[in-house]
Amino acid sequence: MGTAMFPWEPKPIIVIDEKPEPADVPTGSLNIDTTYQAIAPRNPRLIKEIGKNFDLTVFGRLRVVRRENGALFVVDGRHRWEGSQIAERMLLPCDIYNVHSRKREIEIFLACNTRIRKVPQGMLFMAEVAAGDAQAVELNRLVQQAGLAIVDANTARQEFAVPKIACIGALKSLYGHGSPSYAKRATPVPPDQLNAALEIIAELAPPNALVTEHATLGFVWLVHNYPALRDHGKRLLDLGWPRIDAAARAVGPRPKAEDAGKALLSVIDFRRPTGSRLAPGLELPPPPEWLPSMTKAA
Repeated sequence: MGTAMFPWEPKPIIVIDEKPEPADVPTGSLNIDTTYQAIAPRNPRLIKEIGKNFDLTVFGRLRVVRRENGALFVVDGRHRWEGSQIAERMLLPCDIYNVHSRKREIEIFLACNTRIRKVPQGMLFMAEVAAGDAQAVELNRLVQQAGLAIVDANTARQEFAVPKIACIGALKSLYGHGSPSYAKRATPVPPDQLNAALEIIAELAPPNALVTEHATLGFVWLVHNYPALRDHGKRLLDLGWPRIDAAARAVGPRPKAEDAGKALLSVIDFRRPTGSRLAPGLELPPPPEWLPSMTKAA
């Protein structure tokens, strides 16, 4: 009599088969890949609620992929899986998909988790990079070459030897692959201008500083409109990052690139910006008078 092989047990995968294989899987056999999913779940309260009032009739089936080595990874239903552990469930109903390609695994995760709920931009971007998306890979390379590190929910609190940046929506829009809604705040610029702005930020911001969306948009607008900014490194260093960053933040939440840029211009080139949207009650510090003005691009 042969040895039975249960559906959840590791086994060689002969062919890729994306037809789901229904199975009741031991809870402890399931895994989460935190290279493209958050280390910590986004909604702990929901997990506790699921665990406290576990009801199999409304639980549904988890979407799980079986990798080539037989390991099982949850791509849809993480909160339910976490809640089931609180409820001490031994088995969970799953639909298992045999997937050879890690790229395809991440595509399934993105498809399941972006259509009906919002995934944090940082996590989404790093998943795109891990999946080999050409645009995401190239943007990530551009940022790294400038001397910055893109961070997400998993890495934002880690110590970095370089400044870190998390405003993925702004970067994508400036790179030409952003959402239509963000295009109202920032339009694409040539890659060399984006790279030049990020290099300036990397030189000014201290290691491990989290570069704001305001400073990112502002410096890209300045480089685009005032190319001579690249020749004023000493001026920027003398002003210091805290003062420059504070000026950019003065435009308030959801800044437009032009507003952030003009606010920066007011402390860098010492001219009060026209029409910049400063937060109520904020006044920018008076400028010194010993530095020459810059010339706007024709």
